[in-house]
Amino acid sequence: MRHHYRFQIHRTKAGTGHHFQLRIGMDWGHVTEFIPAHRSAFAGRLDLEDAHTTEVDASLELSRLLEWIGGRAA
Repeated sequence: MRHHYRFQIHRTKAGTGHHFQLRIGMDWGHVTEFIPAHRSAFAGRLDLEDAHTTEVDASLELSRLLEWIGGRAA
């Protein structure tokens, strides 16, 4: 299941600083459209944040999501 998705950590500018947002996209071969993870179907099962103050926090959320997806595929 995991190989159909693409993930990215997107840097956004919010107010006076930058935030990092986990985004998920479906791999359609030549086109991948990304949406914020907290707006995806995964957010109904996991508590996904709309933004993180550090890239490390966003990476930790991605790791948690991938672990959950891996458990569902088993």
